[in-house]
Amino acid sequence: MERNGKFAGEGTPGPPLRGRARGRTSRRELLLLTGLLGLMTTLEPFSIDMSLPPLPAMAADLGVAESAVQFSLSAFFLGMAIGQLVYGPASDRIGRRPPLLAGLLLYVAATLACAFADSADALIALRAVQGFAAASGQVLARAIVRDRFDREDAARLFSYVFFVLGLAPVAAPILGAHFAVWFGWPSIFVFLAVYGAIVLALNLCCLDESLAERDPDALRPAGMARNYLILLGNRAFVGNMLCGVCAFCALFAFLAASPTVIISFLGQPPEAFGYLLALTMSGHLAAVMAGARLVGRVGLDPLLRIGSIVGAGAGTTLALLAWTAEPGVAAIVLPTACYLAALGWILPQAMAGALQPFPRLAGAASSLLGFLELLGAAATAAAVGSFDDGTQTPMTTAIFLASLGGALAYLVLVRPRRAPFARG
Repeated sequence: MERNGKFAGEGTPGPPLRGRARGRTSRRELLLLTGLLGLMTTLEPFSIDMSLPPLPAMAADLGVAESAVQFSLSAFFLGMAIGQLVYGPASDRIGRRPPLLAGLLLYVAATLACAFADSADALIALRAVQGFAAASGQVLARAIVRDRFDREDAARLFSYVFFVLGLAPVAAPILGAHFAVWFGWPSIFVFLAVYGAIVLALNLCCLDESLAERDPDALRPAGMARNYLILLGNRAFVGNMLCGVCAFCALFAFLAASPTVIISFLGQPPEAFGYLLALTMSGHLAAVMAGARLVGRVGLDPLLRIGSIVGAGAGTTLALLAWTAEPGVAAIVLPTACYLAALGWILPQAMAGALQPFPRLAGAASSLLGFLELLGAAATAAAVGSFDDGTQTPMTTAIFLASLGGALAYLVLVRPRRAPFARG
């Protein structure tokens, strides 16, 4: 927590920024680290959201149906899911820096190759590699925070990183649409490759190794299985993980279905959808920043409790309005904005709470957490699509069930915990 103008990091192994002294982290160093980790984590949303507007143009240029190009998004998610399970154990074995730099280098190469793809099959394969590479930023950012900071401090830094991450879904579709119109869809991947190269250069110059003790068994199948069983046998990890997974499920249900609901079902123009999306995300960003300031004063668990309760209330209100009231933009946007604001207090706290018990397994814990969140989100998006009936009901029902699941996970698994953390 913040003490005497410093961001405390007592008991942690070393400086995350190159050339920084061990121990406490100043405000300036915290700002630099937040920016660096934020850039690492935004590779994934930028890679997804910038590519959405030009999907029809991609299909036309490659001479295939739009559904074939849309499969490239599934390939990206598949690569991300596999990467989640690889980078964490690798970083526990050889350190955070080598797999991070290798992943970013692979991201630049695969993304640039996407710009020159001459068939849908080639684009799908390259997008899978791009997703695998992009996972390095997400997994290792979480592990680096756990290496450096304790519970409330980690939650606070996660809040700052989530604020940076929350800007991407607002800006990326707008950038993607303009790049596609001005320069053609390949320019999007050129832009992303340059962006990845900048992130790679900053990490190469600024980020130091944060892992103090390497695990020689981390990459052995038996060792990986043992570590994952340790994680899944820990009540704090499972409870906080389920809170995060349910939050991601609800978020992806909204992202997957909201364009159809707002544009097709409610008849709003595409530009209005962009403004409505920005409105809903602005509440999330405000809550994230408020949580970053409050976690040091009130603690991690109270914020997670409030976020879970508010999220369940917003999800229930959204579903009840969808089931009983006349369809309207306000009935969708306002409860959803409240739920996304609650996510600003759920996701950072749940992530910090899940990683905290495992200082020696931070990479494996980050990998498993990210894999399960991505798996749950992808399954939810697929379910919403499968039950699509042209109305808002599948989306709102999914958000309702996920919000209740997150609140239940907190009440049953997180809240009753009184014993000290088990150490991994």
